[in-house]
Amino acid sequence: MIPGFMTLGAATLAMPSDHRGQRALLRVAGVGTILAGGFRCSDMSCPDPTKDREATATDSAHAIASIVTFVAWTLLPVVDASHRQSPTSRAITVGNGVATAVGFITAGLTHRSDDPNKGIAQRVFLGSVFAWYVINAIRRLSRPSGIRAR
Repeated sequence: MIPGFMTLGAATLAMPSDHRGQRALLRVAGVGTILAGGFRCSDMSCPDPTKDREATATDSAHAIASIVTFVAWTLLPVVDASHRQSPTSRAITVGNGVATAVGFITAGLTHRSDDPNKGIAQRVFLGSVFAWYVINAIRRLSRPSGIRAR
């Protein structure tokens, strides 16, 4: 998983953006992803530093980096929608933002649960985050060169 974290973090840092707020969030998410990958969990269960006695300092560092990254990912569609001119583009981005926020909130609420299905909300959250990346890549590729988005 570490190469995946590092690759996603580097790709996020390199992702172009014409909007200052979005660029800032991409930098936070990129660095956070790299740090979350660098601070590996001490165990496959990824101990929760707030409730597991066996959690280590690297578990805490991983958790903090992950939370910061998750917050940046949740804010990205909101900031993106704020500067979209096309009603269709804005609607798609707002819909993605709602799905991301709901996934993030639900994952947070179920994080401490012992329910074996608690990971579903996190996967919904990550799916909507990755959908945002794909949507933005398609937008950038479909724009005629030299034309900046507003």
